[in-house]
Amino acid sequence: MSNYYDDNFGNYEMNEDRDETVEFYHEVQKRSVWKVCSICGERVKIMSHYDKCNSCCDRMENGWQF
Repeated sequence: MSNYYDDNFGNYEMNEDRDETVEFYHEVQKRSVWKVCSICGERVKIMSHYDKCNSCCDRMENGWQF
């Protein structure tokens, strides 16, 4: 089992035998671009239609106020 991080969706725990999960991860990475998160200001690799990183979205879901 491998652990990968992605600024779009967070942590992936992937079993290398599950090709569809690995393919999805690589497709998301291929379609992602470098942008500045609109909340934290960090440079992250996210899909072009996103403006917030996964870390900030997780914090918002847990009640953090920005």
